[in-house]
Amino acid sequence: MRLMFWNVNALPNIGHARLDRVVKCIAGEPADVRVLAEVPVKRADAFQDALRGALSKGIHLHYSVQKPVTRKHYGLLFVSRWPMTTLPDLAAPFPHLCPHVRVDAPGAFEVVGVHAPNGSANGWRKIDTIEPVLELAQAGTARPLLVCGDLNEPECWPVGEAPDSFAFRRSRTGTRKTEGSMRRPDKNARTKAHRENDTFPRSRWQDAVAGLLHRGPLRHAWRALHPDRPLPATLIKRNGEERSFDHVLADPRVRMERIGFHHAWREDGTSDHSAVWLDFEL
Repeated sequence: MRLMFWNVNALPNIGHARLDRVVKCIAGEPADVRVLAEVPVKRADAFQDALRGALSKGIHLHYSVQKPVTRKHYGLLFVSRWPMTTLPDLAAPFPHLCPHVRVDAPGAFEVVGVHAPNGSANGWRKIDTIEPVLELAQAGTARPLLVCGDLNEPECWPVGEAPDSFAFRRSRTGTRKTEGSMRRPDKNARTKAHRENDTFPRSRWQDAVAGLLHRGPLRHAWRALHPDRPLPATLIKRNGEERSFDHVLADPRVRMERIGFHHAWREDGTSDHSAVWLDFEL
């Protein structure tokens, strides 16, 4: 079986030409379950109609935005060859950005798709999104669990070491700040109190990122299959900095076989992210 995740960067005003390119890429990828992030509410119906037209008639779709939202007007779209069952929302600030489904394949499994909001604008809401996913994995699920998504983390992850989150950003003098508290306000919060009361220990931020990617019950697919190779970049910032933000993780009941990336989809401008896929068995 194959699971693919891709942040398609589908802004609400995405034109027909780029939508067609996105759909063509997806149709050419033989994944059994595809999870697409940043699918805007305003264009969700168009996305789904285009996918139904490009893929086999037997596909099943689930869009994570099922009721009106006041923030983050985009969601994740699951495209599966098997029926899916929606599982209870995780206790995240934007539950539609970390939907949880059961895929009713022969030997059912569960998938959480994640799009963690960036910390520069959303502050601790990023960690408030990552922590419930980690807690779900720690509690255990009834069926094998896979997690895929754009975490907007880590800042770096050297081979053979734990990942460094953005809580550990270096100062101008090069000092690596690891102690004390960090104020990261949610700049889009509706109340002044929410904007001002966002100070927590740096260790909480680091523990959430390292716990999900490295220390927790889930295995990071790339690190498990290629422990001696650097993590491929899936996003190139405007200043040229490379980031490895897009991940697939699985619990020990999942036998991971191969992992790969569609970097060409980023390089040709179809999206600003590469897609990542994992071949696995249960």
